[in-house]
Amino acid sequence: MLTLRSTGLSPPIYRDQLDYVTASGAYLFLDGPVTTGIFGGIGGYSIRPESVSPELDPFRDQRERVFGWHVGVDGSVRVVRGLSVVGRVTYHGILATGHRSILITSLGAGYRF
Repeated sequence: MLTLRSTGLSPPIYRDQLDYVTASGAYLFLDGPVTTGIFGGIGGYSIRPESVSPELDPFRDQRERVFGWHVGVDGSVRVVRGLSVVGRVTYHGILATGHRSILITSLGAGYRF
């Protein structure tokens, strides 16, 4: 999300649609019921900004497809046999016009057969 600030006015906010695909390599540390790891890799990112009023158009991000990279940490804790709680933090560096970065946190469940 990009915010444009103007003196005396509430800041107009406009959003981009961001799609991406990534390829990663990871190193896992196994310690009984706990697994932690670090990972990183490359990605392809598609930025599609929403339309804005004509006076804000010069400030809007460009529609583009670009490359980028990502790094992160993750961990899981086994709850019962095969079922784990999983957490992950990922930082994406996107090589777009007007460099962008995204920090994503996620929490979920995983099942290993």
